[in-house]
Amino acid sequence: MNQKTIYLISAAGSPNFGDELITLAWLKRLRKERPGDRLVIDCHNPAFFSILLHRYSWGEGIVVTDLCWRAAHRAGRHGVYDGMKTQKPLLYSDYSNAYDDIKWAMTSLSGEFEAVHLLGGGYISDRWPDNLLLPMVAEWLAKQKGARLFATGAGIFVSNFPLMFDVASSFQAFDYISVRDTISLQTLSQIGVKAVSEPDDVVLCLPPGPSHGGNGVALNVQLDQFSADEYARLSMRIAEQFAAENSKIFALDLYPSVDTAFAKIATSSFADVEFISIETVLDAIINENWDQQFWGVGNRAVGSRYHFHYVWSWLGSTGSFVSADQYYSVKHSEVTSIGSKWGRHPNVGAIPSINRMTLMDQKNREFRLLYGSGT
Repeated sequence: MNQKTIYLISAAGSPNFGDELITLAWLKRLRKERPGDRLVIDCHNPAFFSILLHRYSWGEGIVVTDLCWRAAHRAGRHGVYDGMKTQKPLLYSDYSNAYDDIKWAMTSLSGEFEAVHLLGGGYISDRWPDNLLLPMVAEWLAKQKGARLFATGAGIFVSNFPLMFDVASSFQAFDYISVRDTISLQTLSQIGVKAVSEPDDVVLCLPPGPSHGGNGVALNVQLDQFSADEYARLSMRIAEQFAAENSKIFALDLYPSVDTAFAKIATSSFADVEFISIETVLDAIINENWDQQFWGVGNRAVGSRYHFHYVWSWLGSTGSFVSADQYYSVKHSEVTSIGSKWGRHPNVGAIPSINRMTLMDQKNREFRLLYGSGT
């Protein structure tokens, strides 16, 4: 039997907790269910993601590249409109040399391609306009290789909606698209693209019930969503809120350099604080070590990251989310809609009541639909 290639495109490599977790979840499941297939990860920083893969023995042998991201960024230098109108023909042309280096690299990936798969995440957004051209590059690659083309768990957010009409034809070329929130569903519907609503891709690697935790407070605030003044005020307000409680504090660094500043503030503000790195959290999830002191029933949590909200509430922590703008408000509303019951900071929510088995069944059915296997 010829080895088949499954080509996965993701935003991994920052390293950013949510994007790394989504990508590792798909890789782990595919290595389990499709052990004979070759897996390629196309991400925006293959050097960082390759380092992360070395932590997990099942990650050996996976090809890591950035060819689709390179092509999207190259086209994006001309803008989204011209990227589609002038660069797409060059990408498809046999006579233009504009993308010959990328095409040459693709030819080295010989053999039968089964699928080109755009993994979930909130990166298809005009916050990063080049990323809107990733579906165009995925479309080109799937046609070149005769592969099925699909996207799962997408979070599509644009503040300048007309841009979606520029890229509509590429989304329409997909054989299957699932989205994780109603805004994404509506956005695609308005440009004539059929999609279905499915849970976030991280559900692939989460347990069927809450976990046993400690009795502390997990904190995670990202620097890049606030002005300097807003960030300083928010950090001090959170520090003052919990400093008087004498609780065990877990400072989560889920995006090194972006979250590290708050973790350092927490370390200097609390008497009993433990710094928790992104690797520590990913190791616990990938190795299914759910009974950790920094999450689960008995813990409270305050954070700005969407996947922090998703995972911590799934595992039973009560909490509050911090939202800096509409982009993040959409994300957090998705988690509250599945039953996280977190409040908007400083309001503390109730105990989560997430129907975990239903969401897991949905995600497993989607996996079987796409890859013909799954638990």
